[in-house]
Amino acid sequence: MKAKVAFSTLGCPEASLQEILDIAATYGVQGLELRSMAGQIVHAGLSSEERGWIRRRINEAGLHVVCVATYVRVGDPGLSDDHVLGELEAQMLLARDLGAAGVRVFPGGAGTDSDARIARRLAAAALSAPDIRIWLETHDSHPRGTDIRRVMTLLDEICPGHGVQVIWDVLHPAAAGERPATTFEAIGPWFGYAQLKDANFDGQLRLLGQGDIPLHEILILLEDRTEWLSLEWERPWHPELPELAVALAGMRQWFEKLTGP
Repeated sequence: MKAKVAFSTLGCPEASLQEILDIAATYGVQGLELRSMAGQIVHAGLSSEERGWIRRRINEAGLHVVCVATYVRVGDPGLSDDHVLGELEAQMLLARDLGAAGVRVFPGGAGTDSDARIARRLAAAALSAPDIRIWLETHDSHPRGTDIRRVMTLLDEICPGHGVQVIWDVLHPAAAGERPATTFEAIGPWFGYAQLKDANFDGQLRLLGQGDIPLHEILILLEDRTEWLSLEWERPWHPELPELAVALAGMRQWFEKLTGP
């Protein structure tokens, strides 16, 4: 694979910035998805000095900030457009200050009824800060590629040239019964990069290559099509999982098994 490897700081929620940088160096990781949340090293309440310090430390380590991984639910029917856009614009400013290419958002809607709401809000956010990428993830109300395609098709109609892309979280389409080829065909025109994880069909998360998600098939589809493959290790939600370092070592071993060291 020519893609570069990243990991989400979701997998190490209690780690300091130095510990995160050390983990990246140990396992040859080139990029970070920085989880943005109160209580984490990155959040929208950081001062300009704190943002500058984090950016310098990451740059000095030779790492890229792939995205600021927000928890903005763009299609939330219980929130006004102004509320969602205000939250999203604050996260986009954080991404700019940290040197990230953009932000990750969730659909957060309620099925097809929320498609137009998601597209409308994404269009407004994209126009407000065209230099910051927005990545819509296959997640929650829109887990399948075919779900995301409905939103992106509407977005193309109301905001041509918007620049919004899609993160393929490989777990959610598979859990919804969608085959990788179908997912990739659906999101292909807007594909950004992939988040890797593995699980059994019963939902138990596993190390890469040890579960039932057809990861090898996914990697074949992504050959020369993605700049980043990011490990999203959901240890905060599943404390029985081993530490992130174990998952990164397993990912490296799995890659070497497939492609050679």
